[in-house]
Parts: sequence; C-alpha cells; structure tokens
Amino acid sequence: MDKDRVDEILDYYRDKLKYVGNAKPHHEVLKWTAAVCWKKNFDIEAEDFGGMLKRCVSAWRNLIDYGGTSPFAAIIKLCQKGRVEEVRELFRELIREDNDDLENRFDRICSFYTRINERLKKEDLFGWRNENTVRSTIMILGLLRPEKDYMFKSMPAQYFVQYTEYGFHIGQGKYFNFSNYYRMCEELIETLKRRPDIEEAVQKMVETEAEETNLSEVRVIDNKWHIFAYDVIYSVYTYRFYDNKDMSSRKSSQKQKASGKTTEQDNRAAMDAATREIERIESIIEEVTGDIGKAALPEITGEKVIHVKYGEGTVRAQDGHRLTVQFGDQTRRMDMRVMMTSGSVLDVPEDIGETCLYILEKDKELTYWRRKLEEAKTTRQLIGKGV
Repeated sequence: MDKDRVDEILDYYRDKLKYVGNAKPHHEVLKWTAAVCWKKNFDIEAEDFGGMLKRCVSAWRNLIDYGGTSPFAAIIKLCQKGRVEEVRELFRELIREDNDDLENRFDRICSFYTRINERLKKEDLFGWRNENTVRSTIMILGLLRPEKDYMFKSMPAQYFVQYTEYGFHIGQGKYFNFSNYYRMCEELIETLKRRPDIEEAVQKMVETEAEETNLSEVRVIDNKWHIFAYDVIYSVYTYRFYDNKDMSSRKSSQKQKASGKTTEQDNRAAMDAATREIERIESIIEEVTGDIGKAALPEITGEKVIHVKYGEGTVRAQDGHRLTVQFGDQTRRMDMRVMMTSGSVLDVPEDIGETCLYILEKDKELTYWRRKLEEAKTTRQLIGKGV
C-alpha cells in the first residue's frame, strides 16, 4: 500500500470519528455493539433457532439487511416455514473450524448462500430482496466471529484498494477474491498499530459506548481489530473522503512488476470478470423492464376516488403512474402505484390494486439493479485505472 495515502485516509477517519462514532444518527460504533449482540445470542443448538437468529440482529439489523434487501430476514422466514434443521446445519457447516484455510472458508461461504437461495426458491421466497450473497454471508461471519473474520461491503473496499494502491484486485460478486480482501485488511491493521492517535480515538469511542449501553463486552469484542479495520474502510467511503480525489496510480508499471503484485494478465482477468458482471446485470435490467412494460397501468382519467384524507375526488389527468386528482377546490399530484396500494384510497378494484402493487415492486427491483449496475461499472473503471 502507498503509505502516504493510507495515512491520509487514517487522518480523515480520526477527524470524522468524533462526529460519526457515537453521535446519532450515524452511530458507527454500533458495529461493535452488534457483534456483542451476536456473541451473546448465537447458539447453534438453540431450540427456537429462528428466534435466536432474530435476537442476534436486534442491536442493528441493517448491517446485513440494507438498501431495500432482506437476506437475513429471509433466512429467519425459512425457519418459520419449518426448515429449522436445514438452516441449522447450513450454519453449522459455515462456522466449522478450518485452521484459517481461507480457500476452504470461501467455498463454504458460497455453498451457504447458494443452498439458502435454493431453499428460498422452494418456499417461493426467492427474489432480489431476499437473495443471499457473498456480501451478506461474509457480514454474518464478521459479526459472529470478529476474532477470525472481517465484515465486507464491495464499494468501500474497491475504493480503498484503488486509492491505497494495494496491488491485488479483490473483484466483486461471484468474482470476489476473498483471500486478497483478508490480506488487505491484515495489512491495514499493521498500519493501524503504528498510529496510536487512531487507536486512542477508537478506544474512546468504544469506552463511551460500553458505558452508555452497560455492555462491558464492547470493550473486548474486537481485540484483533477486525471491526476497526472494516470501520476505517467503510467510513472513509461513506463520509465522502474520495470525493474529488485523484484515483489514478502513482506507481510506474515497472514498480508494480518489481513488487510481484498485480500483473497485466491479472488486470485483464479482473476487467473481463467485471465486464461479465455488468453484462449479467444489464440482462436482468432488460428482463425487469420488459416485465414492467407488459403490466401497463390502466387508464383511469375521469374516474372517481375516495381518499381517506382528502375525501372524494376525480382523476383529471394521467401520465403513466402520475395522476392529477381534483379534491373539491384542491388539486393533488399523486403516484397511482402508491395511492392504490397504501390503503389511502378506499374501494380499490382488485385488478387495479394487484397491477399497481406488481409494478411498484418491479420498479423497486429495477432501482436496485440499476444501483448494482453503477457499482459494477465503477469497479471496472477503478480496475481500468490500475492497468
């Protein structure tokens, strides 16, 4: 890693910590509290396995379920559907001792989310919201075993790799390089050990959290600094350190070759993998867009509606899902999809309600995949700057 750039990142992290560490709404120290919650509640032999999993995420569920997705909630639903023993055995295999064989561990991670998804499909629960992934499974391990594992989010890690000139690609999605990511986190920890100012700031944040929550375990949950390392990577990205930064490499290609790190062949392979991921997401977007097109909203201009807040009204104009509704002497612009599915309009015809709900869900799915597409394109762009 480029020492000067890493120190620049750490200075920014230290200065931001006082505003986002313990302060709400950010409260980033909850990562430590969430790990304690997992340690206190996780029991592979629990009789009520689904209830136990729900308690594990009671401190902060959004570390795994976020951005409109609910992969962990879907696992709990599998337990509620009577698949407790299957889910238990998948967790047992996931956390099996492996003597730090990262290749074996990543194989088990992939097996876990693949087999969870298979069971979700059998229960008709599978979809973009509930799909378990590499990221969601690694987050489970990072919370449950912070002494062995690291949490992970793709975009913060990608930016950290590029800006610090780490030298090894970590990829994303099905092309994620687990070993390279862990190696990068370990290298960051070695740098953190040489920064007592950063250590002091984090200890102060953790001590405050321990006192406010009356959880002494918060002080010792991260003795290996694995949560600490992830928090650096995540926070500098989330709190906009990279805005207007020059992300291009400062090393010459000769230096990179001499270091024995990323080669031209590695870059090409990473670019190919990123391109395949973009193509995969683009095909999904095309399919979802087609589904929306086939389910056109009905034309309701001139129809009467009864709104729970505004009373009786008349739809004066319609542009796709955008309605102009006249309520007495008031004119309101409304989203037909939301209006017809939120309970705000009475006596909605069943066919209109079902169509609006279907399109609303498909639009949310489309937004999700468009965001994933932008992330994939950013990843390819970052890789390209390292070529």
